[in-house]
Amino acid sequence: KHYSIVILSFLFLLNLSAQKFSVNKTACDPTTTKTALKYFKQSEQAKDSEEKRELLNKAISAEPNYYEAHFELGVRYFKAKKFGMAKDHLEQVNAICPKYTPYSYYMLGMIYLNEESWKSSLTNYKKFLEFDDIDDDEKYNEVKALIPDLEAYVDLFTKPVPFDPHPVAGVCTEQDEYLGSLSPDNRHFFYIRKTFIRPTGVNEGKEPYYAELFTSSNKNNSNYDGGTAMDRPFNEKFNNGAAAITADNKHMYFVVCGNNMVEYCDLWYSEFKNGKWSPLMSMGNTINSNVWDSQPTISYDGKTLIFSSMRAGGQGGSDLWISTKNDKGEWTEPVNLGNVINTPQNELTPFIHSDSQTLYFASKGHKGMGGYDLYYSKKDSLGNWMKPKNMGYPINTEYDENSFFVSLDGKTGYFATDRTDDKLKGPGGLDIFSFDLYQEARPEEVLFIEGTVKTEDNKAVGGQVEFTDMVTNEKTVVDIDSTDGTYVAILTTDHDVFVAIKADSISKRKPVGFVSAIIKQDDTNKGEPTTVNLETKEIDIGEEFRLNDVNFATNSSVLDDKSKYIIKQFSFFLKSNPKIKISVNGHTDDVGDDDANLKLSADRAKSVYDYLVTLGIASMRMEHQGFGEKVPVSSNKSEFGRSKNRRTEFVITAK
Repeated sequence: KHYSIVILSFLFLLNLSAQKFSVNKTACDPTTTKTALKYFKQSEQAKDSEEKRELLNKAISAEPNYYEAHFELGVRYFKAKKFGMAKDHLEQVNAICPKYTPYSYYMLGMIYLNEESWKSSLTNYKKFLEFDDIDDDEKYNEVKALIPDLEAYVDLFTKPVPFDPHPVAGVCTEQDEYLGSLSPDNRHFFYIRKTFIRPTGVNEGKEPYYAELFTSSNKNNSNYDGGTAMDRPFNEKFNNGAAAITADNKHMYFVVCGNNMVEYCDLWYSEFKNGKWSPLMSMGNTINSNVWDSQPTISYDGKTLIFSSMRAGGQGGSDLWISTKNDKGEWTEPVNLGNVINTPQNELTPFIHSDSQTLYFASKGHKGMGGYDLYYSKKDSLGNWMKPKNMGYPINTEYDENSFFVSLDGKTGYFATDRTDDKLKGPGGLDIFSFDLYQEARPEEVLFIEGTVKTEDNKAVGGQVEFTDMVTNEKTVVDIDSTDGTYVAILTTDHDVFVAIKADSISKRKPVGFVSAIIKQDDTNKGEPTTVNLETKEIDIGEEFRLNDVNFATNSSVLDDKSKYIIKQFSFFLKSNPKIKISVNGHTDDVGDDDANLKLSADRAKSVYDYLVTLGIASMRMEHQGFGEKVPVSSNKSEFGRSKNRRTEFVITAK
């Protein structure tokens, strides 16, 4: 244990045979019992330690409050390494004459530390430091240096965090399961399963063996299935696993160990195309070194990679390193995460949550309880990783804890262990457990958005989708996969979000028109994917585009703030396409008087027109008209159909 090293170093620093401890003889009234004084004086003349202890015990029997005798006897027992007996007498000294000597507190601090009684040890050490007459600078400095570590232990062990783990149903078996990870959408669970193989076929009769199979379990309702070994190109020549996958489930990063030897572990990747994973590809010399490189974690968008490596230039042991993908799609030279995260000892199994703000990892070098402990770090306002926090007891113990990761909603933590304490009872061997993660250690809440951008005839559109926080105006831009029109975005916001496509042209000759949507927080379930499909078409004369979510109060043509926000975003589209001219068209459902509906639709179209003029769009580029209920796009027999008919559109009149 880490703390055992500290204890032993302190015990050996003390010269037990020659140490003299100073006392303050005027701190309390001296003992006057003659018999007690006689035995004490005889103890000073005794030839061996056993005789001294016997005489001091007699002195205390004659006078129970003889604090000088208690101290001398406590010292004798301490030097004899009979710490339990020493503790009893030293506690008596402090109770009878608290200011007699600082060294009764010093020795008690050491004894309680050895007993792992962190709070009692800290209390005594702090009282030791309160004395003004400490005549041993070495001991003073030793204790002062130990206090921060001891305070950390007290905090960890006396303030247990909530922890009620359960083996992950469907994943855990009597075999070993470890090095787990979740796809960001929580639909796929990846892990290593150590499987006993009995050769069959042409290999029948050969010795059975264990194989580490890269395995996937898929989510069925709320549980994961029993798991299937990944098909080719995985599990072929060499061991591979420790997977990290992007939020679109199309880019996987993992470890391949050449010749199944640890020293030859490198980072590889595969891409999901046309319904299958591509052949495994090395990440190359920019990422991989000539030593151990392993345990990758990837940001949800696939642009930030963090991994553990033994390469030179770090803080010592295995460190965490980071690489980012540049505008050309190339990985940059890895950079050490620095001494806030890394220590001279090992840091392993990093996991960056989809919030891109919270990093979890295992370390032997930070203040911990022994072996590898789990830690988390969050980014500050400048984007720098802050000092890691120990995840606490009983999540961490004197055993090794590692391979930790967190669900999309941040509420569930997972880790692999073969601990067999009362809280951890799995099917057998190494198992992956889940538990409710306490609030302080959770990542930021995220909004997971997925969808497609396609044309009316279901053609995929490439380009980008832009998300704008409607309160802070902070923008997030994600790429559209041009092969199938899919996109994924993960946002950390509590506000409504404006969505607009920044799509490429479909035919490489004609750009696409303005299409937008609003994601309302009330309509989403954070921690679960929200689907937003967008449909667009090329800009061409006569093409109609709906201004989604431009709404008016009943029988009113006054624009609300949300509608103004959307129209403002539309104005940016018009400014970036200065040759386009439009007609703003208003439509209603069939509820109410026909003539009133016609007038209302015209007034609403003019409101949009007028607001665009105030935003700097030349009036000569626009016209406006109302059509009332004449041009429905859906049936007016249902509220859903009527809501579709109440709309504002723009039609391209020139380009």
